[in-house]
Amino acid sequence: NKSSSEYAQKRVRDHLANFNVVYSNMCKNAVNTEWLVKAEKRNIIFGDIDYNIFNPNR
Repeated sequence: NKSSSEYAQKRVRDHLANFNVVYSNMCKNAVNTEWLVKAEKRNIIFGDIDYNIFNPNR
């Protein structure tokens, strides 16, 4: 079994790697939509939160 520390470290590395892919693709104006949708589904952090509550024009 992995310790919680090892698990947390892996999650951080994975999230940073995903961020780097997104950032790199955005800089090249070549976002891979299929990959991005899959990454979003794999990494739902606040899936139950309605992000529209932060819209000041609401």
